[in-house]
Amino acid sequence: MQSNWIDQPSQLLGLCQTLNQQIADFSPQNDAEKLPMAVDTEFQRTNTYYPIPGLIQIATSENHIYLIDPTCFSKDELQPLGDQMLHPQRELLMHSAGEDLEIFLGLWDRLPPHLFDTQIAAGFVGFDRQAGLQRLLLETLGVELSKEETRSAGRDRCCAKPGPRTGRTGFRRCRVQSCWLHPEEPGHGHRPRLDLRACLQRTR
Repeated sequence: MQSNWIDQPSQLLGLCQTLNQQIADFSPQNDAEKLPMAVDTEFQRTNTYYPIPGLIQIATSENHIYLIDPTCFSKDELQPLGDQMLHPQRELLMHSAGEDLEIFLGLWDRLPPHLFDTQIAAGFVGFDRQAGLQRLLLETLGVELSKEETRSAGRDRCCAKPGPRTGRTGFRRCRVQSCWLHPEEPGHGHRPRLDLRACLQRTR
């Protein structure tokens, strides 16, 4: 799985063009089908009334991960990214998305039209309501996430340019979240996969 660090206007423009092309090429089988994207953010909210974004991490169904440093761009420059992430044809895959949604409101004054929160879904299929990403990945996909990687250094470095360590932890965190997009990839474990979406459909 490829990772791409985005901290230059030309890189951000290229990413938005790529995401726009994905939408153009998307052929849903029915009105309910959406283009999935795994998303996670890192932020700082110490001594502030609102979160300060430090890292936006997205993984697409085409095996690409993008780590966007929002501190390098103005809100206007980030608008095209919001247009692509929050497009009506996309469904965001997130875990415990409450605080991430505050980031979206702060940057774009919008919320995703389609969101699948794995923590909420897990509560419907037998996990406790506050099931963490670490436990959920281990028990459903056999992917072990260390405690260090459950809190990216990006939260504590959002006021400075993130370094290689931030990129590595951000990549790892977003990569394991994207396991739900690519459960068949090597390295995701060989245990039977718990399909949260299928379980939810059976309980309706």
